[in-house]
Amino acid sequence: MGCYTAQRYSDYSRFNKDMIKTIDGKQFLELYQKKTEAKCLIPLRPEAISILKRYDYTLPKTFEQKVNKDIKHVGELAGISEVVTKFETKGGFRVQTKVKKFSHISTHTARRTGCTLMYLAGIPTLKIMKISGHASEKVFLKYIRVSQEETAFDLANHNYFTGSPLKVAK
Repeated sequence: MGCYTAQRYSDYSRFNKDMIKTIDGKQFLELYQKKTEAKCLIPLRPEAISILKRYDYTLPKTFEQKVNKDIKHVGELAGISEVVTKFETKGGFRVQTKVKKFSHISTHTARRTGCTLMYLAGIPTLKIMKISGHASEKVFLKYIRVSQEETAFDLANHNYFTGSPLKVAK
């Protein structure tokens, strides 16, 4: 649900029937975010509706720590084992270590993924921020995980690169 709604665990873990609104035949989730107390109205993707229906619109109760532990195991089973470089500051020094990617997966990964997928789908950042509850675009842009290759391929289809030759100023 975090991936489909770009919400924090503290918010999507408390989704219930009372938060579902139908407006003009479309289903939305309406909630006040726990951290910011900001009101959000989130259009629901078919996958999110399917998950909510499966649990009668109230997700099973669990603990974030347990989900974080279990999701790492799921990531490992899914073969997300690419070795990535991790940078940390320890004792004032920047330390670089190599870890398997699944060890980084957490409930917050879903929120980042949700924001990134919306961005890749072409939804403007300010509209995504209305859903995710981010107050500043600077902080929000740290959530977007788009590789240099994805950016280059996206730009290759932009009119600037495919359009008519540039005019020379006289």
